[in-house]
Amino acid sequence: MNIRRVDFKYWMLILLVAFIAACGTTSNLFTPTESDLAKLKTDFPEATAADLQQGFTLYKLNCGGCHTLHIPTDKNKEQWAKLLPEMFGKTKLKVEEEKLITQYLFAKAK
Repeated sequence: MNIRRVDFKYWMLILLVAFIAACGTTSNLFTPTESDLAKLKTDFPEATAADLQQGFTLYKLNCGGCHTLHIPTDKNKEQWAKLLPEMFGKTKLKVEEEKLITQYLFAKAK
C-alpha cells in the first residue's frame, strides 16, 4: 500500500470531521434560543420568539452580504449599540428590520 495515499485519506478524514464539528458549533452560536428571548425581554418586553427568529434571518441575509458575520456573543450590548448605527447607515433596511436585527444581537450579546 502506498504511504502517501494513506496519509492523504487520513488528513481528508480529519478535515471532514473538523468541518462538521465547526458547522455544528457555529449554528449553535447564532441560532436564537428560549433563554435568548428571556434575556431580550429585559430590554424589549414586547419581543416575541418570532421577532428573534426574524432578526436572526435578517442578520444572516443582510449583514453577511458585505462581510463575514460577527459572532453575536463576541460583543456586549453597548458594543453592538455603537457599531450598529454605522452598519445600518450602509444598508437600505427599514427601521423595523433594523430593530429586529438589534433585538437579535442584544439577545445573543455577552
